[in-house]
Amino acid sequence: MISFSSTQTTPAAQPPTASASSAAGTSRLSHHHVNKLSSLSLPQLHQYSGRYRHGLLVRAIDAAQPYDCEAHLMNRFTQSTKLKIAIIGFGNFGQFLAKAFIRQGHTVYAHSRSNYLSVAQSMGAAFFSDLHDLCEQHPDVILICTSIISRESVLKSLPLQRLRRNTLFVDVLSVKEFPKNIFLQVLPPYFDILCTHPMFGPESGKYSCRICHLCSKR
Repeated sequence: MISFSSTQTTPAAQPPTASASSAAGTSRLSHHHVNKLSSLSLPQLHQYSGRYRHGLLVRAIDAAQPYDCEAHLMNRFTQSTKLKIAIIGFGNFGQFLAKAFIRQGHTVYAHSRSNYLSVAQSMGAAFFSDLHDLCEQHPDVILICTSIISRESVLKSLPLQRLRRNTLFVDVLSVKEFPKNIFLQVLPPYFDILCTHPMFGPESGKYSCRICHLCSKR
């Protein structure tokens, strides 16, 4: 419902004069005018209001909210549960994890010695050949999916100064003591560490029970 009123203020009570009545005719709306305006479209209202020196004040009654507050809050909650996950070592297992994370709605960044740009793009991940560019994305989680032999050199090559101090580093090797010690030696104490032992893989993941043993150190 839309109501209309003139923005002209009412002067103090005085005896009406001919000139005052004439001026009021250019700024006030009679009941006849209001009834006529109720049938006009919005563009016609703007054109009609131009005839009046002070224009029209249009008020919307029982108007809907400009946005759905409940949907807005739900969207904020959904976004807050999504992570930015970087996978270093984009071989078979790295790609397997990337697909799983993307299906859950997380943002995935990938890096590897080989160029997996087309593979990453096909599944919806972003591929970075430069570790500096990857760390500039400020991932929440970094999964190290490289071989056990290259683990230490890969960690030392990371530009740690470009990462947030609460970044979580996750290991997925089948052994735990060695990667744990490497993490503790190379990474500053303000980074979080999580050692995992996935009981599934790219080939067995479709059929096996997907269990992942966790061992948090920080």
